[in-house]
Amino acid sequence: MDHKANGSPLRTIIAATVIGAALAGGGYLFGRKSIDAPAPVEAPPSAPAEVTSAAMPDITLRRADLIRLSAEAADTFAGGPAIEDMLDGRRFVIRIPFGCGDITGEDERAYGARYTFDDRNLRIRVLPQDWTSLPWVAAELARHEADGAEGFWIPRPWTQGESCPSGKGDPADPSSSLGIVQVFDSDSSRVGQRRGRPLEATVQLDPEKADLGKGLRLVIEGRVARWPMRRETVLCRAEQVYKRPVCLVGAKLDTVSVENASNGDRLANWRF
Repeated sequence: MDHKANGSPLRTIIAATVIGAALAGGGYLFGRKSIDAPAPVEAPPSAPAEVTSAAMPDITLRRADLIRLSAEAADTFAGGPAIEDMLDGRRFVIRIPFGCGDITGEDERAYGARYTFDDRNLRIRVLPQDWTSLPWVAAELARHEADGAEGFWIPRPWTQGESCPSGKGDPADPSSSLGIVQVFDSDSSRVGQRRGRPLEATVQLDPEKADLGKGLRLVIEGRVARWPMRRETVLCRAEQVYKRPVCLVGAKLDTVSVENASNGDRLANWRF
């Protein structure tokens, strides 16, 4: 009895020692792992993707866009806030109504058309505007040693409409406060330069199918372009501070065509 009683505490002490050593070793190992494991590093926030002009959608500009662009440029010229011009290279397509009303008589207007029933011919005449000698344009051309500046007036620039206006009026003079201009330097091709020569075409149309009741539309297609040696795509000038500025949108023209406003048929086309 005494021998068993004396042995029991000894075994208890030995067992406690072993268990304690095991616990101490496990705690040491756990602690080492905690010390050796590198603290997690948070990834820096990703920078927002840079927006470039190449990533911008290539939305075709229309008449309303060019009117708004010129209005902003006119405001800047008159002392308003400067607007960052980011439209260089943007494609545009605008339509200018003409040949409104009776087109069976003689028509020598800049944008004109005449239909004769005897030979069933529609004669179209479009005269580009030459701004080369306009004083402030001439000054710009001299700065760049450019040869010429030609383009097209946009009549009635206060409206976004691309159809013949209701009511009567005299559209003989298409000049306005807004135009599209292409500047030609000494290296430019002569193909697109008219030098006072009109664009003319003769189209044969059956009078029963020639629905010209809604007139014609001059369709101008191209890309907006900066003025030479400048950051702006639109330049505006005025003779007096209380006079509306005349604004010319710089452009690289691709095609000029004429379409039937009633059905959209393309009647004539010229490449620049």
